[in-house]
Amino acid sequence: MAPGRRKGGARGKANDQLKLGDLVLAKVKGFPAWPAKISNPEDWGHSPDPKKYFVQFFGTSEISVCRVQASKSVDTSRQLKNEASW
Repeated sequence: MAPGRRKGGARGKANDQLKLGDLVLAKVKGFPAWPAKISNPEDWGHSPDPKKYFVQFFGTSEISVCRVQASKSVDTSRQLKNEASW
């Protein structure tokens, strides 16, 4: 029998702490997680949904609405620390 799925686990920032402009790894079904930033849906002519995040992907500038669990915050301070150690 396969082991059960872990509940909880590390998820970066708490869901209620993500705000406009935050960097995230957003996952859309059928595609790998991709860097994106939380955007304002009204700027793009969409209505806000409190259960989902509106993101704009880097590189492609495409937009999407992702569920809260599908977005993981990016810890830029840890990445900058690693780059500084080179």
